[in-house]
Amino acid sequence: MKVCYRDLSSCGSHLRDWQIIQDSIPGFELTKRIWDADVAIIYLCGLSKKAIDEVEREIEDVDYAFSRNPNLKVFVGGCAADLVSVQTLLGKYNLTKNLFTKSTMANVVLGELGFRPSRETIPYIDHRYTAVVNIAIGCRRHCAFCKTWYLDMEYRSVPKSVILKEIGEAVSRGVFHICLTAENSTEYGSDLEKDGKGHLGELLREIFQTYPDIKIMDVMGVCLDEVDDSLADYFLEEKRINEVQMEVQSFIPEVRKKMLLEKSAEEAKALYAKLRARKIVRANIITGHPGEGSANFDSQLDYILANAETCWSLDISPLDSTPGTQSYKMEQVKKDIAEANQAKLQEAIKKMRKAWATKVLELNEPLHACAVTYAYDLSKKEDQTLCMVWGQPVVIIVKGHLPLYENYRIRPTAYLRDGDDNHIVMSGIIYK
Repeated sequence: MKVCYRDLSSCGSHLRDWQIIQDSIPGFELTKRIWDADVAIIYLCGLSKKAIDEVEREIEDVDYAFSRNPNLKVFVGGCAADLVSVQTLLGKYNLTKNLFTKSTMANVVLGELGFRPSRETIPYIDHRYTAVVNIAIGCRRHCAFCKTWYLDMEYRSVPKSVILKEIGEAVSRGVFHICLTAENSTEYGSDLEKDGKGHLGELLREIFQTYPDIKIMDVMGVCLDEVDDSLADYFLEEKRINEVQMEVQSFIPEVRKKMLLEKSAEEAKALYAKLRARKIVRANIITGHPGEGSANFDSQLDYILANAETCWSLDISPLDSTPGTQSYKMEQVKKDIAEANQAKLQEAIKKMRKAWATKVLELNEPLHACAVTYAYDLSKKEDQTLCMVWGQPVVIIVKGHLPLYENYRIRPTAYLRDGDDNHIVMSGIIYK
């Protein structure tokens, strides 16, 4: 059996499902060419205009594949599979029973093909020796800019027993860096508990109590507007939580109001600064949203520049203003102004990151870091260990193989580049 796998989003839940499928189909052959496959498994992302454009190109490939192989069996999932326009395009293929959205891809695919999952759950282990564990799907919020609000995004928490089982399997394989992910992790348990509130803090406490050997925890999909004082304090007090991916969206009062976000700009600033002072906070700022303009944007930039020590880990995402969202109906920021604002913010963050790295190099003092993965430099033909600095979105590369998940004192020796996910990449040596 030849299988073609395509994923336009690389969500942790998709990758986990794909790992289960691979483990459960004996002797299959993986092919990149969909028209050569017997089975095609496709995830379609619908969270941006660019992603939806890619969806249309993907469906063109499906059309060509069917012209070459009428017996091709196609499974389609992902957020874009909920879009009426996508379902209309796929309708002629009579894929109704194979077209699905938030149900587990593995169960649907394996059931149709006559296989049983080789195991009930499995965590996705990424290249950093990190176990990515999906804790929920969907979102109850209806933020004006977000594409998920008009999709089928009913919130469904993964049962706690399943989450603990996945983490236990990862720990048994020697993986002690756990990444919890969801579209909105802060709502975890809101559909399971009678109070309708999120219980992320309780989940985290039970995970650490059950698996005390966990060394590092990352928490993705944290909605700033739903983080209360108790959850923020827990993020700060639990030393093993080193990284929080939190959606800020904007520090501009008028923009936050138009985005339909509850927290005021001052509350957002205070919460972000509180966490960022002691934790890695990967956060996003959306530029070009209705209500921004030049004056409002400049006031936001002034705040960011005045707090350079804590704000340089922000990332920028331009507003897509996709038809169907509430933001699309609003008066838009002129394209040239939005692009100019985005460029100013990108340049400011780039300078702040380099300024931070320069300051660290001038101090010439060691930083506390934890080894998280191995790499091999082909140009230098040498082994390397990538170490994550505690409390800072910084990766320091050192020569050789260090035992993973151990803490080290590493002196940075050079700023190399900006990395993915708001990280700075530096070189360094073990400090003695």
